[in-house]
Order: sequence, then C-alpha cells, then structure tokens
Amino acid sequence: MSTASSRDAAMRQLIPEFTTPFVPDETVGEAISAHNSPQSRLPTMLVRRGRKKIGSYLISHHLLIVEREEDRSAAAAAMTAAGFEVRPSLDVPRGGEGVLRMKPTVIGAWGNVMVFELTFPSPRSSPRVALYDLDAQALCVVSKELIPHVTRVLAFMGMAVESAGTRALPARLRDKLDWDAEMWGWSHVLDGPIYPDTGQSKSAVVRTLTPDAAARVPDDVALAVDEIFAVPVADPFIPSPALEGYPVEGFWSYQHGVLEPETVAMLRDAASRTQVSLPENWEAQWERAMAISPSHAPSLTALFLHDSHPEWWGAVTPYKVGDHQWLLGHSDKKPMWMRVDETNAEEWRFTAVVAAVVAAIDDLDWLVPTSLVPQDCALCGRTFTPSKLAAGHVAQLRTAAVCHLCVRILPDGVAGSRSPALEAGATAAVSEVIRYAGRVISQSMLPALFADEAIDPVTLILLQQVLPAPTERGWVAWLAKAGVLGEGWRPSRGYISVAADGHECRSAFERFVDDYLWSAKIPHDVEPPYPYDPDLNPNGSRADWLLPDGTFVEAAGLMSKREYAAKMARKNELAAKYGIPLLVLTEADLSRLDTVLAFART
Repeated sequence: MSTASSRDAAMRQLIPEFTTPFVPDETVGEAISAHNSPQSRLPTMLVRRGRKKIGSYLISHHLLIVEREEDRSAAAAAMTAAGFEVRPSLDVPRGGEGVLRMKPTVIGAWGNVMVFELTFPSPRSSPRVALYDLDAQALCVVSKELIPHVTRVLAFMGMAVESAGTRALPARLRDKLDWDAEMWGWSHVLDGPIYPDTGQSKSAVVRTLTPDAAARVPDDVALAVDEIFAVPVADPFIPSPALEGYPVEGFWSYQHGVLEPETVAMLRDAASRTQVSLPENWEAQWERAMAISPSHAPSLTALFLHDSHPEWWGAVTPYKVGDHQWLLGHSDKKPMWMRVDETNAEEWRFTAVVAAVVAAIDDLDWLVPTSLVPQDCALCGRTFTPSKLAAGHVAQLRTAAVCHLCVRILPDGVAGSRSPALEAGATAAVSEVIRYAGRVISQSMLPALFADEAIDPVTLILLQQVLPAPTERGWVAWLAKAGVLGEGWRPSRGYISVAADGHECRSAFERFVDDYLWSAKIPHDVEPPYPYDPDLNPNGSRADWLLPDGTFVEAAGLMSKREYAAKMARKNELAAKYGIPLLVLTEADLSRLDTVLAFART
C-alpha cells in the first residue's frame, strides 16, 4: 500500500484531470422516467432519459443520484412529478464552476454505503476512492485531498458530512477502497479467471493508425485517434497453457461470440424443443450476416431478423438455453432493445432464434476454423483473429475488419478539454458527421445516421473514437465550435441561427427540426399566428411552423419549465377550440422525425 503523502501527491495530479466545468442544461432531452431496479438489494429506482440510464433513486433515503450533475434538476422535477419525494440539495453548482466528476453507486451488500469511483476509459481500472455511510454521514477517502470535493458533490445530493478522513469508517469498509496509488488507472485485464493458472496480463500495446486509415478522415481526427491509441492498453488475449487444445482463445468474460461445437450442439438440441419456424426469406439475412463476418453469422442473422421481421419476432416464444450463453457479449455489446428489457425475455427470444438458425444450417464445422484465420486490423494494422471479437461489437459496428482493441470506443465520448489534439479532433468529427448528414442534426439523431449505413463502418469507428460526450446541451456548443450553425449568436437562452432554408431559428432544437423539414422536402411556413382569443390568446401567440395541410407544429424544448409547460397547455387548448391540427414535438421526437412527420411527406 502506498503512503498517505504519495496518495495525496497522486490525487492532486488526478483531480484536475477529472474536474470539468458545470454547464447548466438549458435544453430538454428525451422524457425522463423511473423503473424498478430488480438487481439492487436496496429499494431503488433506475432513472432514465429515454433509454439511457442517467441515475438512480434510493427510495429509503429519498436520494437522487445522477451520473451528470447537469441532469439533476430535470431528473428531480420528473421524480417529483411522478410522486416521489426527492431530498433537496444543500448546495448547487454554479455555471462554469469546476466539478470533480466521479461515479457514485450505493452498494446494498455493504449496508447503506455509497462508493465513489474515478472512472478511467476502459480498459484502465477505475479506482474506488471514497466511501460514504448514508446513516452515519461519515466519509472515508483514500486521500485528504478528496474531502472538499466529495463533500460538495454530496451536498448536491442533499447529504451532509459529519465526519471525514482516511479512517472515518470501520476497517471492513476501508478495505473496499483502492489504497495503492500506483494502481489507479492502471491498464490491466484479467486473462481467464475461469482457468486455474491464468493471472493478470501486463502486455501493454501501443497502437498507431495505418496511413490508409488516417486518409479516411480529416487530419485533426486522425491525430486525435493517434493520441488515444498512444495510451498503452492490455491485450486481454494472452497465450496460456490452460488453453492448449482449446479451439478458441479465451477472453476473461467468455464473450467472443464464436459458436464452438459444444454450443452448436446445445443450440440444436434447444431448437428441437422450441420449434421456431424461421420466416420465408430468412436466408437473405443469413447472406447479409455472412458478408459482414462468417464467424459471427448465426448471431448476426438473429439480430437482423429482429429488425426485418418485427411481428414474427414478437411471436417467438422466449427460451433460456444454459446459464451463460453470452452470444453477444457483455451488456454494452447488446442492442438497446435487449438491454432495457428487465425481464430478459428478449435475450431468451434471441437465443431461441439463434438456435433456429443453427438448426437450419446443416454444416457449421467451419465456424471455429474460419474465426482463427489471421487478418490485419483496418485501423492499427495489428494481426488479430475474428475469434477475439464479440458478436455484439460486430453487429454494432457492421464490420469485423477492426481488431478487438480498436473496437473499444470510449463509452462517454471524448471530454474535449483533455488536450488540444482531442478537442480539435472532436470538433472535426462533429463537422464531418454533419457533412455526412447533409444538415444540422442533434446528438440523439446520430444513431439513425450511423444505422442507415451512409458512413463506411471503418470511417465511422474512427469518428466515434473522438466524438464529444453525449449531452444535448454540450452538443450545441460543439456545433457552434465546428462552425456548422453559421453566423449564430447566443441570447440569454437558446442559440439563434439561420437554417439551411434561410429561416431564422431561436434555438438549436428549432434548427434541428427546420433543417429536417428542408432536407425531407416538406413545405413549411414559419410562425403562423393562432386565432385571437380573449382568454387563451390575448397577446397574439404563434406556432413555430405551418405545414401544407394546415397542421401547426410546435418545438416544445423547455417542458420542464413550469411557465413554458403552462403556455404550451394553453396552445393545445386553443388549437382544440378552433379545430387546428397541432403537432407538439419534444426532443424525444428528434430521433424519430421520419415517423412522426411521415404524414407530411406524402
């Protein structure tokens, strides 16, 4: 264990790295909802914005925990509206104030204790640096340098600190913290704990982009990716005596997704029990999967069938095959529709369909040999085999041409303030995705852009490596930095800019919608007036757009504001009174404008 002075010195260096300005979120993202958390030992609700988890709510303590402090206000308002009492904050961050970003988690197995982690990008270890007893209000830290920072974060949650120090909690809890400063952020992977003679891997790998890969993207993007690749990472696939004679190299979580003969036999047996009939043209999805990665074709085919035959998929009976048949990989490698299913029915339905696909193909003896054929990574040029890729990664990225190290994309994006190269790369990547989209889009629209295959998969991976963190408010700032909003200016709220068709937009939300209407060739006039009404419209309110069929369209971007929501309610009442078709768009609709506005395209 390192000394107190060495831990303090190391923490003084880390704190600036994890401290970023608090930027008040002036826009409203997708709707916030709360769901039971069946995996928690404590009565807990998961808090989501759309499908993305943004925090949790501990019922017993009325405690709202958010992953981004910028989400607290909207999350608290949503929880209160849903009937939950939320502990009021003892302090609030000011705009531009530096906040130490940590990951807080309440762990029921340890009692009413909250642990704080400094989260490094995977695969670097994220050390536990503080513990807080919710009942005793005692804070234990690995370094006294953390006390004021963690105390302030707890105050945002409404929690006070009665005592703090490196020995503020019993030894059984102190032992849960990572006291060795040399291990903070160390890049390491466990190589096969399921095998008795495997241990920690320290095979650090430094990568560089190949010239062909660098030529795919703007220079600033290539330089930023090279900076990320210059950080040594551990290769989790290490030759081990325990694996001799084993057909597929082992990964510590057994998530490679290549079906071995034993698994194929198990799935064929399951298929005889489930009797799933594949749709008539299922072979087209098999051919599509084979074109991407023969090694992962059964799992890819099942995923493609989910998308191409939704009604048929919904009629498939879920079937659980074994306890650890991770056909796609860990949760982050599974599609969102599978991740949000708390019953696991979708994952078991997926298993049943994979079993049916396996049963429909007579000969699959080539799966493992094919997966062991060496190939060069399209990004870094290192030799790898498809057996090292999780099937879920291959499905998400639409390619098996990138090695198992280069497919790792920072889950929260690049912060943009870590280095000039990363900031320049993120700015260039934003400009590039807008170029591909052909219009200004919100960050919630990116998945649809990526899914329509407008961007080559390898190029897309390069851009995703350096795109900024996924926050709608931050995205607008990045759009401005990239210069794609034109000659815009900032009022006290929103962002004034001129859309592609020349219409002036008073917020980024309006700009996203107006540019969509223009790109979809939907005629639209701006700011049509509502009829005068002495009670509902004495001051001449206007809508945002008028469509050819007479529909008024409103971009309702501030529904969490009470006055704004009341104003929108009056507009709804006014439209109903005078028979005006009214479409109210929220930012949750941005990712599905094709569907919401389908009636206007005909």
